[in-house]
Amino acid sequence: MRKIIDWIKKYYRVDYLAHLLAGITLGELVFTIVHIFSGSIIHYIIATLVVLFVIFAKDVIWDKWMKKGTFEWADIIIGCLGLLMVIIQWLLLLI
Repeated sequence: MRKIIDWIKKYYRVDYLAHLLAGITLGELVFTIVHIFSGSIIHYIIATLVVLFVIFAKDVIWDKWMKKGTFEWADIIIGCLGLLMVIIQWLLLLI
């Protein structure tokens, strides 16, 4: 049991979960707004690009340039994974 706990402490980071939830939350918020006001496929594409920009900008500007945190590509990838989950969900809802 101790080995399992040590493994979880080594590989599981709360920061990754925060980035995943941020990607999901931003995606859901923006996609819901697009769905309420427009629903056009081009607007969903623009919404996706906006969320990708926000995820990327947070890590590059805040963490790398302003030195307010630790820059990691994994944070960007996990945020995009959260957005991908939202895209799949909305595709299944809209089909």
